Amino acid sequence: IDEASQALEPEILLPLSFAGANCTVALIGDHMQLGPSVRARFCRENGLARSMLERLIGLPIYADGSTHVTRLVRNYRSHGALLTLPSRLFYLSELRECADTKTTRSMEGWEELRRPSFPLLFYGCRSGHLHEVDSP
Repeated sequence: IDEASQALEPEILLPLSFAGANCTVALIGDHMQLGPSVRARFCRENGLARSMLERLIGLPIYADGSTHVTRLVRNYRSHGALLTLPSRLFYLSELRECADTKTTRSMEGWEELRRPSFPLLFYGCRSGHLHEVDSP
């Protein structure tokens, strides 16, 4: 089940109910990224704001070093400087920059960057919040 960290527990349990005795199941996702969207306060207050993947990953069988968990630590998209903080905070400092440096370092000399070795910009945008009446 791909993106299992974003799925609500009932959304995971339904397809699992069709798994036979000889079926292998893999929950794929990153519980340190986006979790499930839970709008109901009652559900959030009663533990349904955590995905099943996040709940399971906290069990002893899935502890660090477990052969039941595969961590993808090679990042093929980001500049190494942008990986440092999330790597340290969420991934035991294991993330590795593996992207093509011709691409990830191509903007290092751009004069708009405050720090040439840290290719990240924030732009503030002003807009009105529009919400359709029939949209959650």
